[in-house]
Amino acid sequence: MVKLREVPAAGLLGWFARPQIEVTAAPRRKQKRAAANRKSRGSSLSHVLPPKPDSLRFAAPPQRANSADELSQNQVTPLRDAKIQPCLERERTEDSPPAAPISNEDVRAQLEQLDSLARQLRDDFAFTQSQRYSAAIFAAFAKLIDNGVALKIARELLVDATANLPEADRRSVETIETTIGRAIESQILIGGEIKLSRGNRHVVALFGPAGVGKTTTVAKLAADFRLRQQRKVGLLNVAPNHFGGLKALESYADIIGSPIESVHNSAEMDDALNRFQDCELILLDTDSPYDVAEFHQLGALVAQAKPHQSYLLASAESRGDVICQSIQEYSPLHATSLILTNLDKAETFGHLLSLTRESQLPISYFTHGPEVPDDIAPATAEKLTNQIIGDRQR
Repeated sequence: MVKLREVPAAGLLGWFARPQIEVTAAPRRKQKRAAANRKSRGSSLSHVLPPKPDSLRFAAPPQRANSADELSQNQVTPLRDAKIQPCLERERTEDSPPAAPISNEDVRAQLEQLDSLARQLRDDFAFTQSQRYSAAIFAAFAKLIDNGVALKIARELLVDATANLPEADRRSVETIETTIGRAIESQILIGGEIKLSRGNRHVVALFGPAGVGKTTTVAKLAADFRLRQQRKVGLLNVAPNHFGGLKALESYADIIGSPIESVHNSAEMDDALNRFQDCELILLDTDSPYDVAEFHQLGALVAQAKPHQSYLLASAESRGDVICQSIQEYSPLHATSLILTNLDKAETFGHLLSLTRESQLPISYFTHGPEVPDDIAPATAEKLTNQIIGDRQR
C-alpha cells in the first residue's frame, strides 16, 4: 500500500520552495507498522520501496535566500510559476490594443444575412408544412435533390407543379414527375444545330477551358459535315500565345481530308481565311487563355474571322459553380450558345438546370463519349429533362 501527502515546505511563506511530498508504503497486512513509521519522519523507506528512478527523485528544497540578489537569481519553481502565470496572461490581455470597432456597413451586412436566412427557413417550413401529407410529393422532391437540383429550384418546381393538381393526382408520383418534367422542359433554351447553305461560307468558333473537349468536339463536327453531309470543311487552330499542340487536330484533318492552319496573329488569320475561301464550313479550335491579356488577344483574332456562331463548351461532369464561373470568364468572347460535353461521365444532371437558368444561353449540342463522329448530337430539351429527373442508374 502506497500513500502520498504534501507537507509544509520551507522558504518564505512557501513561495520560493518546491513542494515536498511524503511517501508512505507498506504491505496491507502490516498497516499498524506503516502508521508507526509515519509518526517518525526521520525513518528510512529504503527497506520497503525499491530504488527510485531519476525521474521520480524529489529534489531537496532550496535554502532560504539571504539577499535580494540571491532572490532574483533563484529559479522560480513550477508551483510559483503556476500561480503567477494567470496574472501574466491577464496583464498581456489588458495591455493588448482594443479591437477595431465594427462599422455600420458590417452590421448592416450581417443583419441582411440573418434576414435572408430567416426568410429561407420560413419558406422551407411553409413548404414542408403544406406538403407534409403527400408521400408522392416528398418522393419527387427527394429525387430532384438526389439528382443534383438546387434546393430552391426543387421547391419552386414542386410548388408550381402541384398548385393546381387535383388531390388524386397529388398522390401519384408519376403524375407529379410528368408535371415537373413539363415545367423543366419549358425552362431549357435550345440553340439549334449548325445550318449551312450552298455557296456561302459559315464560320463557327469554339471556346472553353482546358480539358472540356474542344479539339475532340471540333473533330466530331468536322467529320459529320465532311463525311456524312459531304461539305468542304476547313480547320483553324487559333492560339495567339502558344505554339505546338496541333498534332491531334492534324490527325483528324488528315483522316477526313480537310485543310488545317494554325493562326497566331492578325496577318496569319487573313492569310488563312483567304486560303479557305472555297470552304463551306470553317471551324475555329481556340486556345484556352490564362489571363485577361490573352482573352483580349484571342477575342480580337476570333472577331477578325467574323464567326456566325460561337460555342462555349462546358463539361457536364463539372460542378455547377465551376461552369458558371467559366461562363463569366468567357463572357468577353460573346458566346452565342453552349455545348455540353462529357454527359457520359456525369453522375447527376440537376446542376445543369441551374446553369441554363443563370446563364440564359441556349444549348446546341451534347457530347456523350470519345467516338468521332458518333458521340455528338443536337441538344433537345426533352433529353436534358429526362436526364435531370430520371433515375441516377442510367
